[in-house]
Amino acid sequence: MKRKKNREYFAVFVPHRDTRLLLKNHFKELAGTYNFPYVSPLASLSKPLKPDELKQLAKALRCQNGSEKFNIGDIAYTEFNEEMFLYGPKLDVLLPSSFLETSSQKIKKMLSPSIIGTSLMFKTPCYSVSSFAPLREPLSFRAAAVANMYWQLVTINAEKAFKWKIGKLYWLPKQIKS
Repeated sequence: MKRKKNREYFAVFVPHRDTRLLLKNHFKELAGTYNFPYVSPLASLSKPLKPDELKQLAKALRCQNGSEKFNIGDIAYTEFNEEMFLYGPKLDVLLPSSFLETSSQKIKKMLSPSIIGTSLMFKTPCYSVSSFAPLREPLSFRAAAVANMYWQLVTINAEKAFKWKIGKLYWLPKQIKS
């Protein structure tokens, strides 16, 4: 067994598990794609965020969105890294400018559009977005968290596989007190 040691770090937006379960039941794996943990990578990081930075990000996301729900839209894809695309439904989340100012030295790349990853695949050959079944009805939710995630390409007996781990969840506050 041969392992690559290069890990990639991401700041991820994590919908509540009930929302992730609905998505998991809807999106089935296509041949040639790999499962992804139903989170939305917001940014690629040079190193993981500290707990205080994750708490600040959670608060800033809630302030930016207010008491409004987060909405999931049409199927889209985004470049995950140099080799892969990430597919899934679009999510109306952006990194808050206040967070970008304080943590810019750790952010290598912002992923856009924000999507909840359901499938990961190598760039060639590429599925079209129409290969994925659209959501039957619009989906929105309030409960969400942010966390660090590491992702790693692993080669086991000449087969490519992926390893990831999501760190401690920092839940968005229900509402921001004035």
